[in-house]
Amino acid sequence: MRFYVLLYIASIWCILCDRVFRIILFLTLSNMIRYGLVLRSLGHTRDILIANLIAFFIAIALTYPFIRYFGIIGAALSAVLVFNANALSQLFFSAKKLEITFVKLFPLVTLFKFTCIGGVLFVFISLLVDVSYAYLDPRIRYD
Repeated sequence: MRFYVLLYIASIWCILCDRVFRIILFLTLSNMIRYGLVLRSLGHTRDILIANLIAFFIAIALTYPFIRYFGIIGAALSAVLVFNANALSQLFFSAKKLEITFVKLFPLVTLFKFTCIGGVLFVFISLLVDVSYAYLDPRIRYD
């Protein structure tokens, strides 16, 4: 009996870690464009500070309620939102300092196309993984 309980806990933990990992993958966009490379090269580090403060206050406002209502998934969602808010605010400041439009600096149409393609693939792969978990789980019998 104890062996099955340990297997159940291990399987739940693997599924939970897999879902958190899938959510954290959305941080790749903000990791590519944040850290204010343009702002640092222009010497505008005050704008980087303001962007980090914006992200800090968003983190303060979102993290506790998300963890309270969604658990560890909420922590991952909060991290994604905070990192992307930081990246978008630094992009906004970069566009302002370079005196170009935000759309020119950050091509939203192309990003939307890639997001749609990635979203469809994400849903398909998530469904495939969940079905394979259900099919390969020895506790589920199909009689």
